Amino acid sequence: MAQPFLQAGAAAPQVHAPAVQTSQQVTAGDVAVRDRIVRVLVASGAPDVAVADAKLEDSKAVAGYGGFAHAGGTQALLQGLFNQAVGIGNQIGALANLPNQVGALANQMAVLDHKIENNRAVVYNSGARPGEELMLLRVVAAGGPHPVGTLPGQGVPFPNTLAEASQLTMAELNALEVFYNQPFAGQNVEERHAAFGKFIGVRMESCCPGH
Repeated sequence: MAQPFLQAGAAAPQVHAPAVQTSQQVTAGDVAVRDRIVRVLVASGAPDVAVADAKLEDSKAVAGYGGFAHAGGTQALLQGLFNQAVGIGNQIGALANLPNQVGALANQMAVLDHKIENNRAVVYNSGARPGEELMLLRVVAAGGPHPVGTLPGQGVPFPNTLAEASQLTMAELNALEVFYNQPFAGQNVEERHAAFGKFIGVRMESCCPGH
């Protein structure tokens, strides 16, 4: 029998999550209960491996509910996040008695948290209607001018709506590249719009005529 898309889980006597067989069957309730499991485990001081496993299931639930688990390009991204969560959890278990290395792994877990938050934002933005405010994404690429986890603030031209995203100038796209420390490349402004739109979860050609 095939493994379920989401494993059954629990964090306390009153918090239970049933298994879900396929990504298409994931509901908003599945996302909410798995998010609650993560919060309960963190608050109760559960082992890092248990927390990492719960975060993995939480991320999969978000992906499944958003319809991204079976979308080709995003599936690879999500699989990468899942692999990171499993790998980090295994490393934490093996290095539990080495505080300095555990500290480094804790930083990696923090980055994973930010990637999961960005995944939530991408799912939300993919369903945003014209005029609705877009959800901000955090910096997740280390080595840039801003720490990992930073949200766009004053002076960063992150678009508020789909229309604003479609009107970003070359200079604004350059500023966003610097802020996020990753390229939004293209031969012209329309291609760069599409690259940035993919990053935030928006398909320019479907929401904005002329793209």
